[in-house]
Amino acid sequence: MLRKITKGILFTINVLIAYLISAALEDLILQKAHELHPLTATAVGMMIIVLVFIPLFTLTEKITEEIMKKSLRVTKGTFGRKFGIILFALLTFLLLYNIYLEEWFDMGLIDAIFRK
Repeated sequence: MLRKITKGILFTINVLIAYLISAALEDLILQKAHELHPLTATAVGMMIIVLVFIPLFTLTEKITEEIMKKSLRVTKGTFGRKFGIILFALLTFLLLYNIYLEEWFDMGLIDAIFRK
């Protein structure tokens, strides 16, 4: 059961990270799109996203798994495996939440919390 939850957490984290990177690439493509015909720019953009997203997702998956393994080694002896997974997930989602807030609304988590 814990293994399935861990895989679900890792998958979610990887999707969020891969999307952030592919969105940055999309922005670069759209900046250059005015130089190309819309049909060409769309085709090139779609190809780049597919060609980049799959290896990118594989890479982020490997990196995330390694970081999680190392963080579990640190917390396992002190707090236990379940707590380590929960702590890793919470900290990672908090970090990603802050990155998405910055990207979409140009504000950090602290600013958003104390904003009226």
